[in-house]
Amino acid sequence: MGDDPKVVDPGEAPTPFTAAEIRAACPEGRAVTIRYVDSNGQVTYWTTTFTKCDETGTVLVDQEIDEQGKPIGETSRLKASWDELRAHASFPIAQTTISRETIETRLGEFDCLRYEVDDGESLETLWFATDLPGLPIKTQEGEGAGARQSSEVIGNAYA
Repeated sequence: MGDDPKVVDPGEAPTPFTAAEIRAACPEGRAVTIRYVDSNGQVTYWTTTFTKCDETGTVLVDQEIDEQGKPIGETSRLKASWDELRAHASFPIAQTTISRETIETRLGEFDCLRYEVDDGESLETLWFATDLPGLPIKTQEGEGAGARQSSEVIGNAYA
């Protein structure tokens, strides 16, 4: 890794946040609720909760929920370092365009870093709210009406 704490590997575009910024913004008990729409139009909801946070990482607890927030099925747990979470937003620089954009979401208006990742076969767009380090506030695979799947953060709570 070079001098830029946002670059995971040479040839990769800078990530929107450093591992330290994600750690500071994701204290134990932060719960992010996401609405997913798959390629068939099926809507599902998930909550990701940060637990057992320390200097090196966290345990993420994922739970599918219904529209009212009631748990469905079993939870899953994943131990991840802050660097591993940051690396999820690392993309090849030759395939990535980064710009600034203000978007309106169910949670309100956010200034975002917009990442467009085009590998020649598919286009993925991710919006990272500059005030909410961590998960993208919104994602879309495909373009416009041809979007195949999408997600949007619809809840962000702190315990």
